[in-house]
Amino acid sequence: MDYLIPGVLGFLAGGVLFGATYQSIFLKISTIGVYGQQSLEELLHVNHWLFISLFVLCTLVFYVGSKVSENSKGVSVDSPVKSAKNLNLN
Repeated sequence: MDYLIPGVLGFLAGGVLFGATYQSIFLKISTIGVYGQQSLEELLHVNHWLFISLFVLCTLVFYVGSKVSENSKGVSVDSPVKSAKNLNLN
């Protein structure tokens, strides 16, 4: 509830700013992105298997990096059953 009034005011200010600048900026932006229906590898002019392998490699690097980061912070990844057994309810 603390940020309700500033959030609504920011929402309204953004809407007014968007409405005021839409006519002048939209024409400039709409001429930039006229590529038709092309995939990302067609736009970059690379083989689709290269694109797929780089995507998979990046996904694996981010996954392993997140697991290394979790382990270095000491975050436990125990199952809920193990955590419940460790509770001392006496």
